[in-house]
Amino acid sequence: MSFMAEVMTGDSSSMSHVADGEAPLVLTSPPYFPVSLDPVLSEPVARQTKCDLVAGEVESFQKSLWPVLQECARISCAGGILCMISADVGYGGQLHRVTGRLREGAERAGYRLFTRVHLRAISYRRRTAGNLSTRRPRAFRFDETVSAELFCRGEKPLSVKPEGFNREALKSLSAPLWNMRPMGSRRVHPHQSPPDLLQKLIRLYSRRGDLVVDPFAGSGSTVAEAALLGRRALGYEKDPVRAETARRTLARSLRNLVAGEL
Repeated sequence: MSFMAEVMTGDSSSMSHVADGEAPLVLTSPPYFPVSLDPVLSEPVARQTKCDLVAGEVESFQKSLWPVLQECARISCAGGILCMISADVGYGGQLHRVTGRLREGAERAGYRLFTRVHLRAISYRRRTAGNLSTRRPRAFRFDETVSAELFCRGEKPLSVKPEGFNREALKSLSAPLWNMRPMGSRRVHPHQSPPDLLQKLIRLYSRRGDLVVDPFAGSGSTVAEAALLGRRALGYEKDPVRAETARRTLARSLRNLVAGEL
């Protein structure tokens, strides 16, 4: 594969542009549920009474993603890493499994879970007392916590020297809970991950020149961040509209990269 970065329109259950064992890192945030479930999940809490329907739809949809995880296993090199960012779906006072079913699919494909980190979105608001302005975190909500689970292909993950972290930064990254800035108005996709989170994961688990693959490209942010960090990057997106959005995101990032080097 000769290109530096690209987003393909197509089904990632067949990533024919990638050879067997070519990818050291697959980094993605898979979709949680089918688009058809959006109106139900958007109902006011008092009207959320279709728990059996939601549970069945979420389960079926997650299992439909398992062939993609099989294909990820094909393209992962020995020791290659699969990182999936996900959260369970809240509805009707219940949490409907997403992360656990993705884990099951990855393990069925031959991956082994070796670590996980919990991610908490914290936003800030300014409070002024006299001439002093302070920043205070909003109240913590459990539904703002998602997980990044990391799997390896084979007995143990590739040994990669983390890039661009000092000792204190590495120490903080060894904690089981990372705080991250929410996307807010920057979001162009419902499950878009913050750029700083993607940068950390890419720098921790890949080297410059490595291939980073996102089988659920969405907004294209993973591909864009990987390219900006000197990795080869490839994304797949089934939705043609979202694939075009991802290509625009990538093109804008590459233009900024070139402009910064001039």
